[in-house]
Amino acid sequence: MLLKSQNGWPASSDRSVVNIQTFTVPLSQGTLKIPLRGEAAPRLIEMIRWWDANIEPVTLGSGLGTWGYAFRTIRGITTTLSNHASGTAIDINAPKHPLGARNTVQADKVAAMRAKAAELGLRWGGDYKGRADEMHFEVTTLPPPEVVAYSQQRSQGIAAAVPEAAELVTAAAKSAAREVVGGGRKELARKVRQNWWIVGIGLAAAAGLAWFTLRKPKAKTLTTVTPSANPRRRRKVRR
Repeated sequence: MLLKSQNGWPASSDRSVVNIQTFTVPLSQGTLKIPLRGEAAPRLIEMIRWWDANIEPVTLGSGLGTWGYAFRTIRGITTTLSNHASGTAIDINAPKHPLGARNTVQADKVAAMRAKAAELGLRWGGDYKGRADEMHFEVTTLPPPEVVAYSQQRSQGIAAAVPEAAELVTAAAKSAAREVVGGGRKELARKVRQNWWIVGIGLAAAAGLAWFTLRKPKAKTLTTVTPSANPRRRRKVRR
């Protein structure tokens, strides 16, 4: 049976089953080597680079707290595999942002960080409703069918060609874009429901303005005297 991490991506202790690759990432303090699922790596790496440039330098070296793939359960939960187990999550500078701590990231940078994560189809662990995990980012979109098929075959011992990375990355990006757009529509609908009376007033005002603008005034009928042999005769002139 193919295991899955919390976000629905295939997970395994066998790196070949989940296409784990070690990526070399140039950063401000040197080069980071990090294991990630190949199809999820581009957006996770982009988040690491963005953090390095906009939040703080990313720590390098073994044990310094910037991690990717690790086959394990969610800390404190024995029944659910962590998204690290599928290679679809990262931790950045863990010692500076320990599990459970809040407000470890500068307040004036949080909004930009959230926006960048959303753009990439990622979720920040600092937004967890329960225990905070401000070092953590994870893929939220479901895996493309090709990713699941590949891992399914490998888990059954069937020789499977490594998926074309470019195609799978494109499929994952499209899935992320659909989720972001869908989330935006849901948020808009939620705001409309909460502020129905404001929306109603706005629609009524718009309808009234349209009626006033399009309404044509009636032509006025004036009675004027025109030269005539009989001065008593008058005719109506429409202007």
